[in-house]
Amino acid sequence: IANVDGNLNIGEAKQRTVVAEAKFLRALAYYHLTHGFGDAQFYTEDLTTDEIEQLGQTPAHEIVTYIAQDLQETADDLPNEAVAGQATKWVAKTLQVKLLLYLNRWEEAEHVAEEIVTSSPHQLDPDFGHIWETRDEANSEVIWKLAYVSNISSHDYGDWYNPRIGDEPANSSQKQELLTALAANNEGFTGYGLSGPSPTLVSGFDDDDTRKNSTIINEYEGIPLKFTYCGKFQGLNQTTSPRSNHGEDIIIFRLADVILMLAEAENEQNKVNEAAAHVDLIRNRAYEPNRPSLVGAVTSQNEIRDIIFNERRNELAGEGHRRYDLVRWGKLIETVNSVDYGPNYAPQNNIQPYHTLFPIDPNVIEIANSRAGKEVLKQNPGY
Repeated sequence: IANVDGNLNIGEAKQRTVVAEAKFLRALAYYHLTHGFGDAQFYTEDLTTDEIEQLGQTPAHEIVTYIAQDLQETADDLPNEAVAGQATKWVAKTLQVKLLLYLNRWEEAEHVAEEIVTSSPHQLDPDFGHIWETRDEANSEVIWKLAYVSNISSHDYGDWYNPRIGDEPANSSQKQELLTALAANNEGFTGYGLSGPSPTLVSGFDDDDTRKNSTIINEYEGIPLKFTYCGKFQGLNQTTSPRSNHGEDIIIFRLADVILMLAEAENEQNKVNEAAAHVDLIRNRAYEPNRPSLVGAVTSQNEIRDIIFNERRNELAGEGHRRYDLVRWGKLIETVNSVDYGPNYAPQNNIQPYHTLFPIDPNVIEIANSRAGKEVLKQNPGY
């Protein structure tokens, strides 16, 4: 930012775009830092390493307030449509909505979310499954993705969701049948098989919820599998998506998330029917046949709030929003305590109220305080 802003060797329009991109990335970094660790060392000037090491921790609320305003001021300097995963004004505004919800600034969050829904080029894909079948740049629902290309800039993200053939199928006598079916489709179970949904999430999808087919995978070509997997980020094709060389883009933000955030902001202002109408947009795509409209049928703010909580869980499962949602709602501890994780995990035996934040690495604290000659970093409570 310091080297670009006001640089006469760069055109004024380009200056604005580059600075806006940099401020978006800074906001994204602090979004994760504050949501994960709370108070943090915060600076907006081009400081030296020695100067940074002297900084104490700024309260998370102050950081979030600053970066939310930063995005408000710079979003319009970003392009309207994405090129190869670059930030757009709509990506910046989506992040801004998340920050405004964190700050409980409901009216502002509603305004920005409404602008995205009504003025951006993004629209809901009529078919939920199509989003995950293609994950292509042309899908208008996707607001931002991390762009990857096999053999050039690939990832192994899909391997965490792909099954491991050594574990499957449920009935070992069907092993050859499974291998034959995979080969016929030029697919393979070559992943780590480590990212699976909890039994509570699996049972949380009703039979008429079409999102379940993309989210919950427990069979292949009619062959029952031993374990259950999240299908959204799988890449099984052995030619276009081999192990550790996946080229599918990773979806970060999409319009359904924004619509549900808009409904939440409206409901927290007691605009129950407006919130219900926006939840209907998500439910109308999700359920087949359509369920009755919530507008007029549900008049309680608390009832709509619970519906929004559940719809965000089912709509966005596996996409990386759940923990931040639960912490923001004050529901992390009770949710972890109530979830069935199956026979191999029991986090409810360990979780404590202070686990809403992560611990700061003690070595980082010791080194920072030693170099500064004073206490500049404090450990989060409870650790």
